[in-house]
Amino acid sequence: MKVGKKERQNYILSIIKKQDISTQEDLVMKLRDLHLKITQATVSRDIKELGLTKVSNEMNVQKYIWNSHADETTTSKLINVFIQAVISYDSAGSMVIIKTLPGMAGASASTIDSLDFPEAAGTIAGDDTIFIATKSSILANHLVERLKALMTKQ
Repeated sequence: MKVGKKERQNYILSIIKKQDISTQEDLVMKLRDLHLKITQATVSRDIKELGLTKVSNEMNVQKYIWNSHADETTTSKLINVFIQAVISYDSAGSMVIIKTLPGMAGASASTIDSLDFPEAAGTIAGDDTIFIATKSSILANHLVERLKALMTKQ
């Protein structure tokens, strides 16, 4: 069944409120169980638009949550986590590479995504490394300068 964006996003919020969903793949499967025709790319966009974030539960398993009261305090906390997690950053051609403490790349990439840097075309996070794609080396260098300014906000 094909549904509109608002209805699909309501399904997503309903699912993550009732169940611990730790990956986009899990969320896609739950939506397909409801007979919704959905792709992972669409779910990825919905996650970003809804402002979903991952947190660790009491068993140290990550799950998506929705904070309907996200505000400047939340952004400030995310920036503080980012500052504490980042070890180094530099550009390489049209890419920006960020090294973080082990296990912190995902949260750090989420912070970058939430700050919506116009230079960043997209982020990919591993365990301790983030790759940020830009459209040119000039934009990559500009993003590095913005990260430098962000890192000095302590």
